[in-house]
Amino acid sequence: DIDMSAMTTWTAIVNAPPYTKGIDFNGNDRVISNFTCNTGAYRSFFGVLNGKCHNVTFDKASVDATVNSNETCAAIISAYGGNKDEIVADIQDVHISGTVKGNGKASSYIGFGGAVGMAVNTVLKRVSADVSVSATSRAIGGLVGCQRISKAGNYLTIEDCWSSGTISGSQQVG
Repeated sequence: DIDMSAMTTWTAIVNAPPYTKGIDFNGNDRVISNFTCNTGAYRSFFGVLNGKCHNVTFDKASVDATVNSNETCAAIISAYGGNKDEIVADIQDVHISGTVKGNGKASSYIGFGGAVGMAVNTVLKRVSADVSVSATSRAIGGLVGCQRISKAGNYLTIEDCWSSGTISGSQQVG
C-alpha cells in the first residue's frame, strides 16, 4: 500500500501529446491513499489513459481542477479515458473514494467524474466510486463526467459498477 500524503504536487502521467504511451497498471489489490492532484493538465492519476488500470483502490483521493487547469477534464483515475485514434482505456476492479472539483464554461463539454472525466473509448467493469464531484460547468458524474464520440466506432461500456456521494454542477449532472 502507498500513502501519498507527502506528495503535494502530482502531475498526471500522460498530460501532453502524443497520447500513445501505453500503460498497464496492476495494483495487485493494494491501496493508494491520500492521492492529490491540483496542478498540470488532465488532472488525475493517469491523465489520458491508454491501456489498463486494474486491481487497485484509491482511498481519500483529491483532484482539484478549479485553478489554472486550462479547462480540461478531471477525475481521480483518468481525465480522459481513451482518446480519439483508437486509444483505449480499460478500468477494472478499481475502487475510489474522494473528491473532484472542476471549473469550466457552462457552454463547453468538459467532463468531471469520479473515475473518468471524459470517456472516448472506455470500458469500466466492477468499478465503485464513493465520491463528491462538483464543477461550475456541465457534464458531471459519479463514475464518468461525459462520453465524447468524435467518430463512428467510439464507445463507453459500464458493467457491474456503482457510485454514491454528491454530484453538483450547472447542467447535465448525474
